[in-house]
Amino acid sequence: MGIYQKSTLLSLLRKRLEQDRTKDWQSLHVRDRGWYLKQPVKTRWPLQRAWLSAFGEIDTGPLPLLLLIINVTGLIAGFSLIAGLVEFQTLERINLLWFLLLALLLPVLWWITGLMIAGRSNRFPLQSIFQHRLPQWMDNPTLYPLLRRTAMLVSQQFSLLFAIGMILALLLYILVTDLAFGWSSTLDLSPQMLLHITDVISWPWQQLWPEAVPTLALIEQTHYYRSAPMVTEQVIVLGQWWRFLLMSLLLYVLLPRLLSYSWFRVQLAIMQIRMLENDALISGLWQRMTTEAINQEAEQVEQLQTIEEAAFDTAPLPACRHILRWGSWPEAEWNRVEKQLRTELPQAQIHLLEESGEIDAVVVASVDILLICKGWEPPMGELADTCQQLSQPQTQRFIWPVPLSGMSEQRVEQLNHSWRAFMPHLPDGFHLLSGERHA
Repeated sequence: MGIYQKSTLLSLLRKRLEQDRTKDWQSLHVRDRGWYLKQPVKTRWPLQRAWLSAFGEIDTGPLPLLLLIINVTGLIAGFSLIAGLVEFQTLERINLLWFLLLALLLPVLWWITGLMIAGRSNRFPLQSIFQHRLPQWMDNPTLYPLLRRTAMLVSQQFSLLFAIGMILALLLYILVTDLAFGWSSTLDLSPQMLLHITDVISWPWQQLWPEAVPTLALIEQTHYYRSAPMVTEQVIVLGQWWRFLLMSLLLYVLLPRLLSYSWFRVQLAIMQIRMLENDALISGLWQRMTTEAINQEAEQVEQLQTIEEAAFDTAPLPACRHILRWGSWPEAEWNRVEKQLRTELPQAQIHLLEESGEIDAVVVASVDILLICKGWEPPMGELADTCQQLSQPQTQRFIWPVPLSGMSEQRVEQLNHSWRAFMPHLPDGFHLLSGERHA
């Protein structure tokens, strides 16, 4: 699977998994685990693609064609630049100064400018314009770092193919035509000054290929004036510049682009692996596939026999000054809960608490705290660690596991057992609120 296909797969996969965020985790586990066991190949990337084909769709639209057009355009543009410099001849000589300016200096400045833009951490001026034109499945702030790095690699690939097109054009003209190079300037540019410039440019390969280093004699013999005719002796040396020009393009145009393309490709591959392993939705899918499904009913029966369960407090919501929202919620579910909180506890401050985030010291020191949790998931170890941080002498902490809208009564009862069994493991001062509440 190609590196651009992986970026597309991650984008489509995350879009599909966003649709499952409001579904019951146990039913998703059973579905994904059962599908995983039927697959003959367990390699992660092909498996994720097969899952997307089975439960979603892989519709990349015109992106593959667009990428092909960009690559072909890069080759044609590079080839056309050299062809234009070679075909536009003055007195049947290719002007070396124009060649060095347009085929060497301009691509180097273009490459440096591209690296500077790519290295900026903030938004570049046209980024918002491109983002507004992204396909719907790519218009997600979570995907912007991946898409930005992918776009950087595409630009580097275009630049690399541009350089390859220049090299191919120069080699083709050297092979099938008799090129005549010369230099001329209205300014008083001496051969010694041009020799100094060419010595600086050719310094890296002076020992490797001495024939590709221009001499003072070559520079003097290829200096022409518009009114002066070409002499017979001059014709012999006019084509000797091709070695110097070829090495200049290889070293200063092709090699830097090859290195930057390789660097950005490695960076994108690392980002793709990190997203595959660390993104909450994508890693959650892999966990559901590779983790054995547990019979929740049998587990709850055993818990009833061995663990003393806490009771639900069905009283109205306590008048707490601070409310903590635990973890990432589906937007629709949180809007429903927040509306109820604003109605019953208008003076309370609502804080968003990530599962591994730190809690403000002022909040921890508060006498009353209401901790709102996703009641459609069983309590996890991270929640117990957070409760340990919130534990303070002579304080009251209330935990409200909010059930998911439309969840079956059987599933609600199973999760209620998990929450009751969870409470005895917490420090004193924690109270469990009933999830069945209405605004």
